[in-house]
Amino acid sequence: MSFFFTVYDFSFNLFGMENTDATTFKSTALEINLERTKAIVEIPEKYRVLMEMMDGHYGILRRLEDLLVELNHPFVNWEYVLGQLKSLSIGDFYDFNRHENGLEALRLLADIYTSTFSTSRDERVQDSAVRYLFEFINTAIGKSYEKLERNMDLVSFVFSSLLSFARTGEHPFLRKSSTYLKVTLGLLREHNCSVSGDILKDLLYIIFRETYDFWTTQPDPGGWYVPDDEDEAALQEFLKLVAPLSHGHMKELLDRLDALHHGRVSQTDSAIWDYLDMPDYFQIVNGYLLVADDLERSEIFSGRSFLVKLDFLFHVMNVPGLIDIHASGLIEINRCLGKFFQQTKDQDLQEFVKKVFSSMKRTIGRSQYQSKIIDCITTLAKGVFDQNNHPLVDAFIEELIGFGFQYPDVEGSTADWQIRANPSHIENIRSWLRIIAFRPRWTKRLLSALVINLKLQGVFVKDTDLFQKEISAFLNSGVTPSYNLVKQLLRLFPIFFTEIGAEGELRETSTNVDELSVRQDKLIFYLRKQSHVESNSLLVPFTEDIFRYWATGDKSFIKRHLPQEVFDQVQNEGEFFDELHIVFKNLLIRAKEDPLNFLEWDAARIMKEVKGIRKISDRERQRARLMLRYYQLIYKKYNHQHIDLLRDLEISCMVEVPRIRSL
Repeated sequence: MSFFFTVYDFSFNLFGMENTDATTFKSTALEINLERTKAIVEIPEKYRVLMEMMDGHYGILRRLEDLLVELNHPFVNWEYVLGQLKSLSIGDFYDFNRHENGLEALRLLADIYTSTFSTSRDERVQDSAVRYLFEFINTAIGKSYEKLERNMDLVSFVFSSLLSFARTGEHPFLRKSSTYLKVTLGLLREHNCSVSGDILKDLLYIIFRETYDFWTTQPDPGGWYVPDDEDEAALQEFLKLVAPLSHGHMKELLDRLDALHHGRVSQTDSAIWDYLDMPDYFQIVNGYLLVADDLERSEIFSGRSFLVKLDFLFHVMNVPGLIDIHASGLIEINRCLGKFFQQTKDQDLQEFVKKVFSSMKRTIGRSQYQSKIIDCITTLAKGVFDQNNHPLVDAFIEELIGFGFQYPDVEGSTADWQIRANPSHIENIRSWLRIIAFRPRWTKRLLSALVINLKLQGVFVKDTDLFQKEISAFLNSGVTPSYNLVKQLLRLFPIFFTEIGAEGELRETSTNVDELSVRQDKLIFYLRKQSHVESNSLLVPFTEDIFRYWATGDKSFIKRHLPQEVFDQVQNEGEFFDELHIVFKNLLIRAKEDPLNFLEWDAARIMKEVKGIRKISDRERQRARLMLRYYQLIYKKYNHQHIDLLRDLEISCMVEVPRIRSL
């Protein structure tokens, strides 16, 4: 038997039959999701015990409902399932554990974990499912208290399920489980728990073998150091430090593993605890960072320790299997770059700079590290400029320009009024400005490259980036030798305003135009919210495209500015469109089809033009007038514009009022 969640009334009967006492739940988010996919979700009967057990616990029951619907939906969001499952199995463990049928419920939750990593094809989801499953088991061991003996059946069930799955073939995500399994093993020993020996021993053997086999397929760090002709001592020191990570050592561990499993497994259960002394996956991964630190401290490499360490870390960054420490590796590279120039004496610095950029080019494709790489470049730049070596600076700038620039890559907006753009874009601009400021006379080529990049692909700066302080620091860095280039650059930045977000007349105007439609015009409501929450210069073309949409009825003008769910709600007919269509069709004709010409219209001209259009309601006339004023204000904020210049001078208090009025 099964019970159902329907897309329409979203109700279910726990017992799969008519029952006047059946509980009915409403969930707007899930209802919308099901409506979109047109699915009726069937919940297997085996989960009935979970629902019955949590009857009376509304919060838990609601989350359990959400989990079961998503789990059995034709288009499962596995990340959502895991989030809900972890919250229930670990966060609400006490409520399930104390129930008389608690073991059955806990086994069902464990079964959902196993079905997740066996069904999903996303390795990240699979790894998270296994990790959360072990955290769940650790919770059961550590917090079952008087019910621990009962719950050991749960532990055995999980080990048996994992073993059955591991035997079905190679599963790369299981190699990390050696770390998780060792933690669980330690808890079992701490609580004097006994488990089925053969199952656990076989599971330990398979997972640890998966771990060591994996590391024999990765580059052997023993070959990462190329010594000078008379540097045998340094080579031996390096080989000694990396020995625990070498292929040779991994093969020794595999032999030890075989001896542990086949030699003693039939004799005593104490062999299980010997696995606590075997290196696990993350011990091996973190071992690379420990070796890097040892290279820095080694007396053999004194005077060049940071160069050797950097070389080792760049090798680490090129090993896909070490992705778990790539972020930490870049942080350490950044630190070493700062120290390297303090230690260096006779090294070929130009060759070193080329090598650093070459290594970072292989990493920049991984977008999650772009910000850290930009930090490394800024640190490298400081070291280069501190050498006071013009040819070296030229070589650095040559490599930096060739390295590339992070473009804004704007991809539209979210339902939360946020712009989806490349977060590294603003960091890249900041980095180049700081580098140019180190020695403006030597960095004219980099300044030209920055101007060209911004002109080609645009610039995106949010009000909340507070970019004004970067510009102030830049202008105070002695940029006089590059005065003309600096002027070209500054004209590209939409940051010369004094108020963050929408304040003053801009806020009042945007609010009034939205209130006239009682916030029912989805397009204007979104425009207002975005200007208040995430104000940025893209509001200018957004407003211009709204005018074009109103004039033509073509929704394609506004598509790039709106999230799909908002775009679908905007109608090119009805009370919020029809009259504005007439108004802006006429206004754009008078503006020669270019919204920029609206900037020349003063309040009297706007009033006259709008009033001259007949058969329009007062409300829509007012909305049209306010939108034109909003456009003037938002354009003025982000662009150099003479609108209301005299009033701005009065507000600034920089010039005496009588002198202003005399103008």
